Amino acid sequence: MAQESERIAAAIELSDRLVAEASKREIIAVARVLALHVAHYRSRYGIIPLQDSMLIMLTASAHETLADGVQVLIDAIRAVAMPAGPTGTAPPSYFSTGGVSKE
Repeated sequence: MAQESERIAAAIELSDRLVAEASKREIIAVARVLALHVAHYRSRYGIIPLQDSMLIMLTASAHETLADGVQVLIDAIRAVAMPAGPTGTAPPSYFSTGGVSKE
């Protein structure tokens, strides 16, 4: 259990650092990526009311659920902030600009 707590703490620390280093446009793009992720989940499995998700924070399994969610956040930030990724293919331009015109 201590090892799991350390893993969660490390993931939260990393996500905090990545969010702090990201630009406002990158955070907007990350929010859109996460919104698409939630929409995809809803289309496959149905709607989970936001209140139900918030109640998970009060349960014993909240740490594991939080760790999974923080990892999704980390992955989304990395996808937006490092768009070339390992394959060298960039995502659509609206990810890197946050959907905001550069003009």
